[in-house]
Amino acid sequence: MSKISRRRFTQLLGGASALATTTIVAKNVAADGHSNAVDPESAQAQGLQFVLVSENDNKCSGCLHYTDDGSGEKGPCNIFAGGVVPGEAWCTAFVAG
Repeated sequence: MSKISRRRFTQLLGGASALATTTIVAKNVAADGHSNAVDPESAQAQGLQFVLVSENDNKCSGCLHYTDDGSGEKGPCNIFAGGVVPGEAWCTAFVAG
């Protein structure tokens, strides 16, 4: 068995991590170029009290973490790793933009 240097091991590990991340992201990208919609039942969404329709004036469309997709109806959210959220949604990570 050949020995592998610590440096080479670290390089290989970094490359494998990048490949795994790229594969996961690629699988989640939908036909419209956005990641899949955020599941309100997911642990993260529930932890952030995510709702599809805000009951107050604070909405995802007015949040710094949100990027409008151009339709004005939905867009990716940085809090949910780019998952698509409706502009009318809200969560406790809301930051007025």
